[in-house]
Amino acid sequence: MPYSDDLRQKLVEAWQAGYGTQAELAECFGVSLSWVEKVLRRWRVTGQTAARPFRHGPPPSIPLARLERLVQQHPAATLAELGRRFRVSAATVYRALARLDLPRKKRHCMPVNATRLVYNGCVRIGDKSAVIWTRVD
Repeated sequence: MPYSDDLRQKLVEAWQAGYGTQAELAECFGVSLSWVEKVLRRWRVTGQTAARPFRHGPPPSIPLARLERLVQQHPAATLAELGRRFRVSAATVYRALARLDLPRKKRHCMPVNATRLVYNGCVRIGDKSAVIWTRVD
């Protein structure tokens, strides 16, 4: 939990009034010296004493608004196709779609893109048996 903004403001006011060194103020307020240094540095640089908002993890690698527009424009696009547009993996696209609460759609009426192998039987070549597969597009 971050310290309250009231405590931060009182620390800066005490520092401005010259009530002691940073180490003395840290002891007086019951906080660490490094925290006092951070609060005063932030106050000197930005003029703000409030804590920065807490972020979990790195920023998203896909702009969610752009992904939503792209899905609306190309509703039959696969995860891999969307991932190539953003230069990320299909799993990353899947997680972003889940954050947007968009369903993952499959193409039911489209032909299969991949080449399939069909079993054509078994033959003997010399003293060994071999399975015959035929490519079907």
